[in-house]
Amino acid sequence: MSTQSRCKELMIQALHSTVLCRIIIYLGCFLRTYAFISNRSLSGDEARFANELNFGGLSFLSLIQKVHYPIGFVFVEKSSIQTFINNEYFLRLWPFVCGIVSLFLFYTVAKKYLIKWTVPFAVFLFSLSPQLINYSIEAKPYMSDVVVTLLLLIMCAHIQEKEMTVSRGIFYSAIGACAIYFSYPAVFVLAGIGCAFFVISFYKKQWRKMAQLVPIGLMWIISFISTYVVSLRFIEKLNYLVNYWDWHFVPLPFKTFADIKIFSDLLVSFFSDPLGIYFHGLGIALFLIGCIAMYVRRKRILLIVLSPVPFVLIAYSLHKYPFSGRLLLFLVPLALLIIANGFYFIVTLLSRNRFQIGIIIGGLLILPSLITTSQQVVNKYRAWEVREVMAVLDEHIREGDYICLYHWANAPFQYYIKRYNAIQKQEKNIHCIMPSYDDWNQYWYRLSLLRGKKRVWMVFCGVYSQSGVDEEMLMLYYLDILGKRVGSMKTIGASLYLYDLSLNKSDEEAA
Repeated sequence: MSTQSRCKELMIQALHSTVLCRIIIYLGCFLRTYAFISNRSLSGDEARFANELNFGGLSFLSLIQKVHYPIGFVFVEKSSIQTFINNEYFLRLWPFVCGIVSLFLFYTVAKKYLIKWTVPFAVFLFSLSPQLINYSIEAKPYMSDVVVTLLLLIMCAHIQEKEMTVSRGIFYSAIGACAIYFSYPAVFVLAGIGCAFFVISFYKKQWRKMAQLVPIGLMWIISFISTYVVSLRFIEKLNYLVNYWDWHFVPLPFKTFADIKIFSDLLVSFFSDPLGIYFHGLGIALFLIGCIAMYVRRKRILLIVLSPVPFVLIAYSLHKYPFSGRLLLFLVPLALLIIANGFYFIVTLLSRNRFQIGIIIGGLLILPSLITTSQQVVNKYRAWEVREVMAVLDEHIREGDYICLYHWANAPFQYYIKRYNAIQKQEKNIHCIMPSYDDWNQYWYRLSLLRGKKRVWMVFCGVYSQSGVDEEMLMLYYLDILGKRVGSMKTIGASLYLYDLSLNKSDEEAA
């Protein structure tokens, strides 16, 4: 036997082995654990959420109406920091646990929904996904969304495999009802699964099973209504949230070619964020081929896997749910199942060089994620390192200094301020520059109010640049006109500048 044939045989044996999947899962556990213990600084959203949790004047009901996160997630987070220690580790403990659990759940789902030898391929993509690793260490509910989606897929397979009984019906009702309390996108998944089962039962003329599904669906609907009344209906009143996501929406049906372009860009961007595929074209091609292959051979599974998407698009068309970024993280495991099927179809379709082509396609999908993840490991997953900035500020701040905070730096700064005594002493001199995306000149007006101050510290992190303007560069341009830059320091995702604004330049000179 030639060396090449021997390598092929060993590769095939490895793909059919559960040992390879376990190694990949343990690698994913290591990466998530390493990211967790690296303990990067809180981002703006995390810090805002943490500040709300730490504010003692809010009832739990008021809290869930203010933070726009699912009730179950907020309860777990609040309980975690109250029961244990109020720090970043316990604030992020639940997402971290969800990140670890999701690896084992996805492996279970892949075994039920994929051909055996494609399971390691799908698990590898899931384990190395930079987005899934990042959201496993952020105090946000998006990994809860992933875990809930995977649990519902397992439940879905269980419903297909087992005869419906009263006890199982109660169990499925409880799982779906609880899912909505921990994940808002569970509404789409449950709606999709429910409709898929009704279609399958109708097609097979399983009238008894359809009747058995009705009370289960009613329990899910009641759970959704209660969630809507308690928390969901208040999200539209959170102006900062509505303004942030507003640009992602276009009217459906489309009115102009610009609307079509924006939506097509959103569809393509899904493959980079949150799916994490560097070569978009390859990812889209495998996805479409996977859909075709599953339609030909595995219609039922395709129907179940794609079933949440129409409901997401309906919510999007009503301007209720953005089709973008982290809010679609729950669709990642579903998309990976289809891509793995596309990969399997291409490789099995080829009569020659299937081994080499399979390695090339797999490498193009896996290597970019591996490189990105390696870079994140080297950088210790740092993103908004405001603690490093505050440590330098605490060392050099003087009595009477003014601190000017960029609006995204405000929440992290307020969360960490208790750790820095010198900064706390100047707390009365802290000012926040509020956002003004519609009128950049407002930044000039607000910064000009600091004229005459001898020492002004400017703190940036999480700088907004989606409108084509880098707000840090814009504010520094204004500050350079107003006074003299004395010093600066930069770190990953954050920066600090010291200005002397005592020169009292006139508006004419500034212009």
